[in-house]
Amino acid sequence: MLTMSTAFCAAVAGLLVNLGGSSVITSARWLLFGFAAISALGLLTARRAA
Repeated sequence: MLTMSTAFCAAVAGLLVNLGGSSVITSARWLLFGFAAISALGLLTARRAA
């Protein structure tokens, strides 16, 4: 499970960084806000499940 989740997160990180294009700052912003959005969705899902 750990290996699968690591591979999935690496793939998502690669996708988000590529959305930023050639700018390092823009890529970092996409990565930061992308994972923040995924975390927020996980938080909402956990709250509804509890």
